[in-house]
Amino acid sequence: MRNHKVILTATVLSFWAVGQVLGQGCSDAGVCSVGIMSGEAFSKEDPKKVVIGARYALGQGDDSTIINTLSLEGQYAFTPKTFVQLNVPFLMTDGNLGKTSGIGDLLLTVNQLLKQSGKHQFEGFARIRIATGTADQDEGGQPLPMVYQTSLGTTDLMVGFKWFFSGWSASLAYQQPVVQDNQNQFLYSAWPGNPNVSEYAESRELERAGDIVARVDKAIPIKDFTLTLGLLPIYHIQNDTYKNYADQRVSIDGSQGLTLNVTGGLDYQVTDALSANVFLGAPIVTRDVQPDGLARNFVGGLGVFYNF
Repeated sequence: MRNHKVILTATVLSFWAVGQVLGQGCSDAGVCSVGIMSGEAFSKEDPKKVVIGARYALGQGDDSTIINTLSLEGQYAFTPKTFVQLNVPFLMTDGNLGKTSGIGDLLLTVNQLLKQSGKHQFEGFARIRIATGTADQDEGGQPLPMVYQTSLGTTDLMVGFKWFFSGWSASLAYQQPVVQDNQNQFLYSAWPGNPNVSEYAESRELERAGDIVARVDKAIPIKDFTLTLGLLPIYHIQNDTYKNYADQRVSIDGSQGLTLNVTGGLDYQVTDALSANVFLGAPIVTRDVQPDGLARNFVGGLGVFYNF
């Protein structure tokens, strides 16, 4: 047991150190810390009908803004080949412009086992991110940047595929906002005399572009633990746009491009029904500008799950 504790402690500290060293990134709208694109496959030997759990994540965003997220998660298997997942997050942000809190955007996912051939397994999934707000939270009447918003103000659709083979997994997906209802009003002119605002991207009535998202993971068994290491590239296919002080919609230069993250996780099966994990994602390549407020210096946390 003592060796298990040493392994767990050393791994968590290593992940944390990586997150402190690297620059901005992990712009994920859910894929850095939520497991639909991770290396967890269907268990054909012992499929779980219901899984419930909670996950806590800590992230550092624009200008060292701190984002705490507590998520309640549930999974229900309709058949051994089809399951749905629901994620309900509660966010709390704290930065040099203010503090906010509230229910975040809901994530509803359907996962389908498509084919098993020898050690190869293929799955497909579809996810909808449902906006719970319009990204218009303020501080004392002054509009806040997107990193402080508990909702993106858009409803997004993601579709993709996963492949598994001998501890390796790979995913590819496309995510697209399908309903743009962002009513954010953040402009520098709304904060006269405050030098801190220049560290954030202007985002008045932001309209987000789509993303191509990929992920590659390798699971490494270590006694009762499973260590998973991976890469998570996200390509923002074109520049986002916003409305400037003259009410003109303009392109945000530098918001198109690649974010490349490293990810890690450590899982421990406490009992047949109870499991726990720690996780972290951090960037090694970033876009110049991420006006949606999803840029993170790191995202890390832990989760506890019960299945029956």
